[in-house]
Amino acid sequence: MKKNLLLSSIFLVALTLSGLAQTKNIVINENTYKKLTAPGVNHVRMAKKADQRKGIIRVKDAPHERLIFEKLITQDPKTGELPANFRERELKFLSDNKNQFRSRTKSQGIDWKQTGPYNVGGRTRALAIDVTNDNIILAGGVTGGMWRSEDGGASWTKTTTTTDHQSVTAVAQDPREGHTDTWYYATGEYSGSAGARGAFYSGAGVFKSENGGKFWEKLPAMDTDDTPIFTETTDICWNISVDPLNGDVYVATYGKIWRLTDGGLTATTVLTSKATNNDKWASTTDVICTPEGIKYATLSSGGTINGLYRSKTGNVGDWENITPENFPESFDRTVLAYAPSNENVLYFLSETPGSGLNDHSLWKLTINGDELMWEDRSLNLPASGTGDRDVSGYTSQNSYDMVIKVAPDDENMVFIGGTNLFRSDDGFATNANPVSVGNPEKDKTKTYWIGGYATINNVSQYDKHHPDQHALAFLNDGKTLLSGHDGGISKTNNYKQTEDSDPSDNGDLEEPDLKPIDWVSLNNGYLTTQAYTVGIDANDLESYEILTGFQDNGTWYTYREDNGIHKQNWIHLGSGDGAYCSMHNNKNAYITSSQKGRIYLNAYNTTDKDWEWARVDPEGINSDSLLFINPYEIDGNNEAIMFYAGGTDIWRNTDIYKITKFSNNAATLGWEKIEGTNITGQISAIKSSILPANLLYFGTSKGKIYKTINSHSSQAATTEITGPSMPEDAYVSSIEVNPANASYVYVTFSNYEVESIFFSKDAGETWTDVSGDLEITKDSKNIGPSVRYLNVVNAENGPVYFAGTSIGLYMTTDLNSNTKWTQVSTDKIGNTVVNMVKTRKDGFVVVGTHGNGIFHANITPGEPTVDPAGPLVGIEDPAEANTKLSIYPNPMENSSRVEFPNENNESYRLIVVDASGRVVRIIENVTNNNVLINREQLKPGIHIINLEGEKIYKGKLIVK
Repeated sequence: MKKNLLLSSIFLVALTLSGLAQTKNIVINENTYKKLTAPGVNHVRMAKKADQRKGIIRVKDAPHERLIFEKLITQDPKTGELPANFRERELKFLSDNKNQFRSRTKSQGIDWKQTGPYNVGGRTRALAIDVTNDNIILAGGVTGGMWRSEDGGASWTKTTTTTDHQSVTAVAQDPREGHTDTWYYATGEYSGSAGARGAFYSGAGVFKSENGGKFWEKLPAMDTDDTPIFTETTDICWNISVDPLNGDVYVATYGKIWRLTDGGLTATTVLTSKATNNDKWASTTDVICTPEGIKYATLSSGGTINGLYRSKTGNVGDWENITPENFPESFDRTVLAYAPSNENVLYFLSETPGSGLNDHSLWKLTINGDELMWEDRSLNLPASGTGDRDVSGYTSQNSYDMVIKVAPDDENMVFIGGTNLFRSDDGFATNANPVSVGNPEKDKTKTYWIGGYATINNVSQYDKHHPDQHALAFLNDGKTLLSGHDGGISKTNNYKQTEDSDPSDNGDLEEPDLKPIDWVSLNNGYLTTQAYTVGIDANDLESYEILTGFQDNGTWYTYREDNGIHKQNWIHLGSGDGAYCSMHNNKNAYITSSQKGRIYLNAYNTTDKDWEWARVDPEGINSDSLLFINPYEIDGNNEAIMFYAGGTDIWRNTDIYKITKFSNNAATLGWEKIEGTNITGQISAIKSSILPANLLYFGTSKGKIYKTINSHSSQAATTEITGPSMPEDAYVSSIEVNPANASYVYVTFSNYEVESIFFSKDAGETWTDVSGDLEITKDSKNIGPSVRYLNVVNAENGPVYFAGTSIGLYMTTDLNSNTKWTQVSTDKIGNTVVNMVKTRKDGFVVVGTHGNGIFHANITPGEPTVDPAGPLVGIEDPAEANTKLSIYPNPMENSSRVEFPNENNESYRLIVVDASGRVVRIIENVTNNNVLINREQLKPGIHIINLEGEKIYKGKLIVK
């Protein structure tokens, strides 16, 4: 690791660690990295402190914009909708063809390793504690499968196989004596927002375990076919509850409440939101069973049949509508909870657009015999403040994050979760505002802000907790609470706490963020993160540094000089939804971004010997025109040049290192539109060439592919190169080029029911559909998976191509019109969605999955099989460039001199690229007409010389 690589690129923060004195800049080496990633170190808090000092404005995640984006990249472009039951369909596609896909897996000999992040978790909606043993915890990620801990969360084991359905949304145990080894989990997550309607993680009904959650089998009883949007209502499951009297299982799905009997072998719809085909479905539902076997359910107002219901038997036709008379007419998701100490007390928390407080309502129900007494306590909910950065108050982000629970021993202690987590000690009988934050001298209410965003109210996170609450579970000790949220799982050992136990801990923050409750993270190998992007250093061979942009969790970083990085804690770099990220300049520069294209550069100033940061995305672009995960690209030969996807235009900055430092404003210096790049749709993928230089490819959300030559200069020219057989209006999810010759171009489309992978050997003049057996037509429909990414690595026996798909990672060694694909890492990656694959010359391959974190492998590298002297596209005049540049002696023995026309002594930049496409030498500021190249570090073989300035010159150098 380079000695000048400083941790202050990330933090710029004074820390006190065992063995470390307080310091501003901390050099990353093996020793300090271990200390900074120790279990007791709170990386999110460190980043928060650093950002306060630096002035960086942190951003919160945006779940519904994300869901709109995910629908865009996967929907059938002909209908604008996701195919019915698409997840089950593609898993069946995989099952039907598994022998074909896996026949060559063992012969490849690639050892795939789980890379982490060990200390970061993903969105967790399913969370439960074994009633017989508080140390046994079951938890599930919405795309990460089911996990089990036997030591209170100190470690985790994944209990769903790599071929099981991974979208876990609820879990429940049969509490009856003699049946506690029986567990159930439900699948399928849905968003009910108008813009994202139809955007969801499709489920497959309910799974059952009879050995304490160690092994699971799907229950087929709920399979049906009766909804207009999905093939099955059981594609979406909101909750699951087991009747403690007889073991019947109640499942809240899209539009229905189901009952499973006979151990799950028989399924019956006991409550439905529509009675006829002309009726409408209730998109959100909920169901619970009390200890005495009373069932309660909710159906949102979008359904023809809707409201709050109660049943003593659970039978069809025996559900009483108990909706209070003054309950809002319009209500979306409603979650409910009973008081374990008095099951005749229940609370209903509902999103009620236009009613209640902040469009939410809270009602308390007290049952006295046959009398139902309702109290509207909505106006006592925590109120939001004002300002763009306010994150206080209760909000569920359109029903995305909603949970309510009552303390086991106090019917008046109520916990509600939205973006934040709150506790009311009087059941919201009194006004919550201003909420208490753990300061006994100033706190005035009985409602405490105990999780989510920090009480400082500035988009930073609560200490060792995370925004967006989904699940709560109490231990039997009267003090311990587990919390499931977008950042995994947290635990507090005193959920009744009212005062910050260590206010002095806030002394190094400019503003104190008091914390009434202390949390610890249980993300100890709970590998459920959802990666959008990954970044590696393309030029630093044998480096194992990785950057990753995670859904809900920002950008994280890991470093090791060897290959043993599975249990390393990662370091938090950026907030919001992590997007594109990259490392440059010998790891002296890191670029991170968040949703809607907000980009920060952290770079080491060699003069001042300190790190500087700058916001570098261009000013003046309407954020509505940008994609949720919006791409940028760094020039393949000049790391100062950035290309930015500005909606319908490509923007270029020729030196991002000159942008004003320490400013949160979008940048103005150096940005300009590349003329002629204005297109229809949004720019969704960009790739810059290495050999030859100054060639840029980009694709759009409407299925178009473009090529820009001379991309670095004012002489840039753009042409459309969309292939005639490419799918119309489909989403271009990735573009990659062979580093040894950018005429070799690889393009993927991520939508369902389209041809997915295309390849060109002539810079886009012609294209071949190389999807091969990843696409199979059945009943006039393409039933293959969604293909998210394709990349290539030059291995010892030739090129190896990796395709990241919605059903795992695939590889081939030959792209043609009948490509045969092999599924790889079936035992580790399995059918998890793979969003991005990054490769490097030394054979290092990094895979970002949307549910189980990061994987990597090392492949024995080889020389490229493409001809580096093949078609050199992207220069002004290839003939002139080659005839007017002379290299002598050639072949080189010790050194060679390059001469070229430069009558006006213009400044040129010389770049030497080896046969694999790797930049091996850069000489800046060549102002005369010749330059000497020494043999030092140049290996025998063919090299391409690029001279860039007022004009572009190219030539071939042979090193003996």
